Amino acid sequence: MALHSPVEYAQIVDSYIDGWRKNGWMPECRANNLPGWTQGGPYLITCAETISERCSGSSGDIIVSHFAVNYHNEAQRLGIDLDELYSALLTDGDLNPPEWNIEGRQVNVYKQFGYVPFGVLDVSSTGRQTREGSRTLEYAFEDFGIRQVAQLLGKTDDMERYTNRSLFYRNVWDPSVESDGFKGFMQKRFSNGSFAFTDPVDCSPNDKNSSRACSLQSNNIVGFYESSSWEYSWFAPHDTAHLIDLMGGNDTFVKRLEHFFNSGYYLAGNEPSFQVSTIPLVSGIHLEHSIAMQTPIGYHYANHPALSVDRVRDVVFKNFDITAAGLPGNDDQAAMASLLTFHLLGLYPGDYTISKFVRPSYSLLLVPSTTEFLVLSPFVPKYTIHNSFLNVSTTITTLNYDAESVQRTIPSGTAAYVQNITINGMPAASRCHFDFYDTFRVGGDIVITLTADKAAADDCLSDLPASLSTGGFSQAR
Repeated sequence: MALHSPVEYAQIVDSYIDGWRKNGWMPECRANNLPGWTQGGPYLITCAETISERCSGSSGDIIVSHFAVNYHNEAQRLGIDLDELYSALLTDGDLNPPEWNIEGRQVNVYKQFGYVPFGVLDVSSTGRQTREGSRTLEYAFEDFGIRQVAQLLGKTDDMERYTNRSLFYRNVWDPSVESDGFKGFMQKRFSNGSFAFTDPVDCSPNDKNSSRACSLQSNNIVGFYESSSWEYSWFAPHDTAHLIDLMGGNDTFVKRLEHFFNSGYYLAGNEPSFQVSTIPLVSGIHLEHSIAMQTPIGYHYANHPALSVDRVRDVVFKNFDITAAGLPGNDDQAAMASLLTFHLLGLYPGDYTISKFVRPSYSLLLVPSTTEFLVLSPFVPKYTIHNSFLNVSTTITTLNYDAESVQRTIPSGTAAYVQNITINGMPAASRCHFDFYDTFRVGGDIVITLTADKAAADDCLSDLPASLSTGGFSQAR
């Protein structure tokens, strides 16, 4: 929707704001107009779209923030009051609801300790005291969304405050934990500051204990929702550069990514794995899937974009096909099918605002609550996106496209890797990413030229995708 249907997107945003007007907080996991449980991982979409029950925290923050940074110039014409939108965000970010099982966050203890503590006594509100690690990670990313709108509106004090809070993901990183030869993992943490150890393998596909509680059960003591620390330790989409530093630098980060996929920790049929791939704005899909959606393109942040191309093809062809068994798990209201679509599209948007009916043709990934797209190798030779409200069309053409590249393992000598990008005839500054305001907002022609020289293409040639810790997101567009 953010790409081509801002009118419908604005209607969704207005529904969130209206929930805040009437109930005090933006709605979360609603079904048939009844509140459902917020659940536990970086699940930022379906719930916020009021059609599912798989969220944890104030997930609507990401959706409305993404709208604001992409359409603030048109907000009034689209029926959205940005001041009201911002007030709704601050309520989610600063005020504890009576029961954060169904709306808002357990934000009081999160602000007090800098993370959601394991086993904390909270007498001011009600909620299931589990999933402390994954809730901390999601809260931090939602704070980043609020930070983006504060920056946009010139709220400098709030921007600084929420910038700092968006880095709280670092507070659940335990550098001493080791698994499979790699050091440093996300862990739940006591209120006294000590970590409560969880084996990073627990609740992963490699966990041999089939009776372990990994979901909403009250005896889930792993600290994460429906997956493992091996998976959740990738989740800091707004500050991946620092995550790379925590893991030991680019080389170790890439080796760890390769190990994550090749050793079976990635499970395409499980929702948190959706997040390890890259996230899109799609009506009717989860941003919860952001961990799984970000990971296959994580190589971009380590300056190895060609490896992202290889991994996305591997994920698609290993897990999906056109038979009756072509989905590797619960489609979950088209969330998984949409994930496949965005793998094929290559489009990474955080608050699913692209229609789930979009054809699988792009090769771009949009970072949620920002205007940045990451670029991959297209699966098709050409496609056009039309934005009826802005009355612009953007055509992406793939030069040197070779259909032989569209398979699990790209044959040697086949053009499949991004050599260069031009935007309306001008060379792009980087072949790893570009901005919404320079492309889809103005329309025109984007040409992605492919090459068979993988080694030569395995470099962004300019700045890497943005991260807070390296000065990214320094100004609003």
